[in-house]
Amino acid sequence: GLFLLTAGRLEEARAVYWQLVLENPESYDYHRGLQQAAGFLPVAETADATTVRGDTMGTTQRRVIASAGLATTNTTTSATPSLAYFAGKYDDLPQDQVDALAALYKELRALVPVRCDAVRCLPLHFLRGDAFAAQLRKYVVPKLRKGVPSLFNSIRFVYGTPAKVKVVEDFLLTAAQAVEQGRGFPGSEETKEAPSSLLWTYYLLAQHYDELRQPKRALEWVNRAVAQTPTVIDLYVLRSRIYKHAGDPVRAAFWADYARQLDLADRYLNTKCTKALLLADRVTQADETVVLFTKDGDQSLFDMQCMWYELAAGASYRRRGEYGMALKNYNNVLTHVGDMEEDQMDFHGYALRKLTLRSYLGIIRFADALRAHQNFLRAAASMVEIYLALQDRPAQNEEGGDDLAGLSEEEKRKALKKKRKAEAKARAQSQAEEAAKEASAKSGAGGGRSRGGKPVDSDPKGLKLLEKPDPLAEALTLLRRFEGPCADRIRTHLVGYEVYERQKKVLLMLRCLNRARKIAPASPELHALVVRYYRAADGGLLDGQPDAVADVVKTLRGALVGERTLEEFNDEFRASHPDSVPHAVAYAKALVCLDPSRDADATAVVADALAKPAASDPESRRSDLAAAITAYDFAVATAPDSEGTARVRTLCRERHPLARHFNPEDETTYEALAVANAIPVGTPGDKEDESAKEQQ
Repeated sequence: GLFLLTAGRLEEARAVYWQLVLENPESYDYHRGLQQAAGFLPVAETADATTVRGDTMGTTQRRVIASAGLATTNTTTSATPSLAYFAGKYDDLPQDQVDALAALYKELRALVPVRCDAVRCLPLHFLRGDAFAAQLRKYVVPKLRKGVPSLFNSIRFVYGTPAKVKVVEDFLLTAAQAVEQGRGFPGSEETKEAPSSLLWTYYLLAQHYDELRQPKRALEWVNRAVAQTPTVIDLYVLRSRIYKHAGDPVRAAFWADYARQLDLADRYLNTKCTKALLLADRVTQADETVVLFTKDGDQSLFDMQCMWYELAAGASYRRRGEYGMALKNYNNVLTHVGDMEEDQMDFHGYALRKLTLRSYLGIIRFADALRAHQNFLRAAASMVEIYLALQDRPAQNEEGGDDLAGLSEEEKRKALKKKRKAEAKARAQSQAEEAAKEASAKSGAGGGRSRGGKPVDSDPKGLKLLEKPDPLAEALTLLRRFEGPCADRIRTHLVGYEVYERQKKVLLMLRCLNRARKIAPASPELHALVVRYYRAADGGLLDGQPDAVADVVKTLRGALVGERTLEEFNDEFRASHPDSVPHAVAYAKALVCLDPSRDADATAVVADALAKPAASDPESRRSDLAAAITAYDFAVATAPDSEGTARVRTLCRERHPLARHFNPEDETTYEALAVANAIPVGTPGDKEDESAKEQQ
């Protein structure tokens, strides 16, 4: 079918795909091919509609996969059925073609078994108006009666179309009211529904309002469901998710743990609870929870290369200011990637002996794009950012004191670097002596292993990673590990700019800006850096640089800024993104960079952006809380006592009323929630670790 489609023999391709759909009506690839052959979708698109290839890989990895041609296999990533491929494909489809496509799927529904889901769900993509409402009712009502918790995930794609969202909301509210009054669902022949139908209608309504980021209304509906049937675990998981999206990680962690304790044998609940606890920075309790399903505790997690846990734990430690443990967890991810690169070597000879060429090609493509994986980028970039924070940390009195008085900044930097290097050498020597004493004291213990045969962690607190004598050099080393493989990610170049700026590498800074511009020219973070760079260039950054360097900087200024002053460039940027909070924050940062005395004006601009209604598209809804937090932190750090900051604080609270970041007076603890809801406090791990802050 695919070759006929590519050759332009559409009638033959349509016949082949028709038979394929009848053979397997749940394959979205077959549905895509049938619609392409029938002329409803462009034939040029040959993406795999059965596979989700999103942020788990970068453009580099997708390019490697695409290089295999039409016969691309799914050996490089997990394949999961997805309706997302069809989202937005029919927006410009004429109504007569919509009617023809609806007739095609009506014929298919008569030929395939009743239990087939795809032929009943796919029409929700292209149907409009009353036809969409009728098909929605036919699709949703049987699943509400049956009690399908995943129903919302099946119709989530409609939330990209505001008109369809209104239809969904009206139907669900009408359905809930009808069932509450003892009647059947609207348009149904049934005169009365089972009590469970009302429960799952409440559940779907709660998910609906959570997707719209209306947490109070979502909690109202999930609380109704809990009041009716308090033993359904899915309700507490949903309550946890609502609090998470609302910005209250403490309550999210509590209800995730509450759900876990209702079924202690469920691995999924254990994992969700662990993630929620880490988001709430309850690291000790998360550690004790996740190891309930492992044999050797944390060591098993490392052996299983459990990257999601290490990334979440690293982020939690970083928020707590415990940089040593954060670096240790992030470094574990880099270790896993290195192990994968080494382990693939054993596969070459095996593949050639067994002639498993398809699997061999899959592992080759996987290895080629391994360092482009988002887990590697997240870990390495986070380590770079931590080392930069350590580099920027102001010198303490005990690090130099009066000995540094009268020295230039460059001389101070060299003196402190030399001092830290000597201290690190002394610590390493001391640790080596202690290790030698322990080894001699143990009888029968193998190298690196205790009497029980388990590996011994020589750096349990990550101090060796933390106490590097030159944090900037470490940051540069890490940057070079992902700068090439992840060159198509904007974060790579934003982080690279920060490193090269501290090294005063003028051309490398400019290269990062230029590459980032090619990836995302409208990026707010990029705009702030461009203004900062050329403000520094105008203020003396190029002093002492060769004329050739100055010529390059001037040449690329036309591509980055144009023939405008920086003030005009900044004003035009704001005018082109009038309703975006992240772009308003970037404009405000650039404004303060150009004129530090305008900090009050900057916070006023941010407040004006927050006062406008939030965007209705799904991506903007999901990122609105993070954007508000960025705006709030900027305002508080820039002009804490200004009228604009007061407005920002008020608007953030109105926009996200349950978010703890904007409500510091909400001091409700996990333990208080546990007492109020009558479950054992912090089981397992009834107290949070009180790690010493000597790493800060």
